[in-house]
Amino acid sequence: MCKRLNRFLLSLIFIIGFQIQLKAQGEASQISEIETEEFESIIDSIHQNYEYYNYPKLIKRLAFIGKVAKKNKNEQLWISSRFYMADIFYKAERRDEAKGILNDILRKDSKKFSKMLLPFSYYLYTKILLEEGEVEEAKKIFEKSHKIGENGKKIHSFIGNFVYAKLLYSEKKLEEALKLIESVEAKIKDYPSSHFSGETYYLKAQILKDLNTLDKAAAIANKVYYQAHSNNYEMQKLRASELLVAIHTLNNNQAEQIHYLNISSRIKNSIISFQNNRFTNDKVTDSKSIQSAVDTISKLSLANSEQEKSIKYNQLTIILSALFIAILSLFTVSLYKNNNLRAKANTLLKQKNSELIESREKSLTAMRYREQFLSTITHELRTPIYAVTGLTYLLLKENPTPQQEEHLKSLKHSGEHLLSLINNILDINKLESNKLNKIEVDFNVRAKLKSVVEPLRRSAKENGNTLHLEIDPQLPKSLRGDVVKLSQILINLISNAIKFTKNGDIWIKASLINETDSRVLLQFEVEDNGQGIAKENQKKIFEKFNQGANEVPSVQAGTGLGLPIVKNLLKFLNSNIELESEPGKGSRFFFKISYEKTENFVSTKEFNVDRGVTEEKPIEEVFKDKKILVVEDNKLNQKITCKILENKGLDCEIANNGEEAVNLNLKNKYDLILMDIHMPIMDGIEATKVIRKKDTKTPIIALTAVNISEEIREFLKYGFNDIIPKPYKTEFFFEKIYKNLVESSSKNS
Repeated sequence: MCKRLNRFLLSLIFIIGFQIQLKAQGEASQISEIETEEFESIIDSIHQNYEYYNYPKLIKRLAFIGKVAKKNKNEQLWISSRFYMADIFYKAERRDEAKGILNDILRKDSKKFSKMLLPFSYYLYTKILLEEGEVEEAKKIFEKSHKIGENGKKIHSFIGNFVYAKLLYSEKKLEEALKLIESVEAKIKDYPSSHFSGETYYLKAQILKDLNTLDKAAAIANKVYYQAHSNNYEMQKLRASELLVAIHTLNNNQAEQIHYLNISSRIKNSIISFQNNRFTNDKVTDSKSIQSAVDTISKLSLANSEQEKSIKYNQLTIILSALFIAILSLFTVSLYKNNNLRAKANTLLKQKNSELIESREKSLTAMRYREQFLSTITHELRTPIYAVTGLTYLLLKENPTPQQEEHLKSLKHSGEHLLSLINNILDINKLESNKLNKIEVDFNVRAKLKSVVEPLRRSAKENGNTLHLEIDPQLPKSLRGDVVKLSQILINLISNAIKFTKNGDIWIKASLINETDSRVLLQFEVEDNGQGIAKENQKKIFEKFNQGANEVPSVQAGTGLGLPIVKNLLKFLNSNIELESEPGKGSRFFFKISYEKTENFVSTKEFNVDRGVTEEKPIEEVFKDKKILVVEDNKLNQKITCKILENKGLDCEIANNGEEAVNLNLKNKYDLILMDIHMPIMDGIEATKVIRKKDTKTPIIALTAVNISEEIREFLKYGFNDIIPKPYKTEFFFEKIYKNLVESSSKNS
């Protein structure tokens, strides 16, 4: 920053000194070639030292050089000074002034231009026209610049490509524009902090935003913002902050949206204050900078006339002293004004911050009400669904007639479908509320895939489909990771494939992509030969409540939540869902997940409730003479649960609330307790805490409709051994009871 101010003061002092020189000589002779080169160097220094808050002073310096050049009939120097004035006006968002200057200089004879400036003038004019929405006029100007630029230096090439990319973007040719801007990006690595570099990345961020590549767009826009901030390119910083507001609005990132709204508001206030008070913040340089300026003036004077040296030096000393005093005075006034403006800006900013905080609190309150409502309504829905599924299971076990069996199976299917809908609503709410946690356990991937696929074979068969499970033999036996979310993803994808395939085949594949000493990268695929998805609909199906566009029959369309849940779960697991599909030929969904390798043995035993066996002990042997305490306040649920247990040979006793359960457990010995959570008098959690003070051995399983904010690990802290969410599949219900009875027996023995 200090070097930039030094260079700026040198150019300022030189101009004043040269003006004195002309007066001292008393002549209006032609500017010499040496002086022309020095002026060109000063113009370049002024241009390089552009900052928004000092642009009026830079314009004055360039105007003075232009005036001197015009007086001395130096057309080339006059054009250079005018072009850079137009460029600075453009950077300061003063497009009308820039446009007027360019119209003035482009009317001149093109032979008077340097080879560099003529195409640059056309490029600058094209950018101004594009930003004013005059696309057709911009095309005509660009054609002129392109013809001239073809024979110029290489720098014309990539600046011309940038302007052409801007033109393509105005015509909504986003892919072409992105490809071209990336070629420009490769050429500007030598100018990482230039204003042109900021323009390039800003245009790239705009294109990526319009292509809906929001994360990349945000990263590049951030880069533009911090680059502009470090260089005091205030208008470019404002543009970047406003673009970040738009990106985070599309990305539903409320915190970042508010952050950049706050920033853009602060920048706008600063710019308005600056425009109303045209004081600049020039700073006084130290004695070394002034001495350097005097030396520069001396060298320029010697180049013109040794005889005028003492006169020019004396006059220059007087002017510099006056200038030094003027800068000090201006600096003092500027500080006073800025302090007043800063106080007003801080007051306004506090007010706006309060409004934003209030708005945020209202949004958070609304989100909490939504979560509470969904938690309550889904819990209330699960209780009657438990009755429906439980009674259906019991009726199917009581040898119904074929016609009754068909009706009962339809009822069971409807209950499971309704439960799936409730689970999807809860899952999407958890994802949006950022209330998911990773639960990493050791698991056997082969056994897990089989347990996911097997229950779905029946619904696949109803649609005339065949499921094929293909597992890479090189997959390690034991892995560690969040297997619950993997199961959920695969179930959603396979269910979708079953729904949209008739009389076809569905392949579920797991393959090893990469392996190190500690980790593996696996790819999972679900492929079908069903109706397929048109390319224009492939992005839409991952949106919430999108049921597959108009071509999907209403009997097939689901809730539109399955694939959005898959997409968000994979994002949570640092992965992405990918899709290949063609109408009439089927679809292929695939994704990759990295897992930790573990030496722990993972059991591959499978439980089959219909056969009543596992690889260890038959279910009859484990359940024989076992006494279960069912703690449940709902009378219908009591009857259903006890009937299901008694059908498997288990002895069942009822407690109507947690207090009764505590008293019964003190009097009797139970092999296992099924504990409901939400009950009057004493709830299940409190009852379990009391029981655990005296009884640490009896397995207690939470039997509950899990709340949105509850987690399995929380239940384990309370003293539960396991949890069964209601309503449950009977197979899952008996598997949990079997597992806990076996573990309890093993510990006691």
